[in-house]
Amino acid sequence: MSAAHIIPPIADPPGSRTHILGVINISDYHIMDVPLQLNEITFGMPAINDYSRTLTPNHYKIGTTLNHSIHFHVHDRFRADELTYIEAETSWAKDGRAMMSTKIFSKDDLLIATCVQEAFYVLKEGALDRKSGPML
Repeated sequence: MSAAHIIPPIADPPGSRTHILGVINISDYHIMDVPLQLNEITFGMPAINDYSRTLTPNHYKIGTTLNHSIHFHVHDRFRADELTYIEAETSWAKDGRAMMSTKIFSKDDLLIATCVQEAFYVLKEGALDRKSGPML
């Protein structure tokens, strides 16, 4: 489980179009690194649970969403600028593709949205030359 929120604070009321767009941003931007981190492909960011915030080597060139579906379970009672909690499951497919299934919760444990996303990653040469690399 990870956490994310939109910065700066949003002036609109909870559940407004701006907050919905904020959750859409969270569902894409903050989820794209999950398959990389879980498969030990470093991309210049600190590792999960590294509180020293030590930057890792960058084995990643670019990634993009191929397909993204979002189902909102509520349309009010949430703010994208407050901490949201993200539960993600992912698996690698062949040739740099990954599938992610995520749930986004409010700080009050309200299920805001469920997302399914397919992504494509281009890795730097030699990124998979490790004993514990993913099955790409």
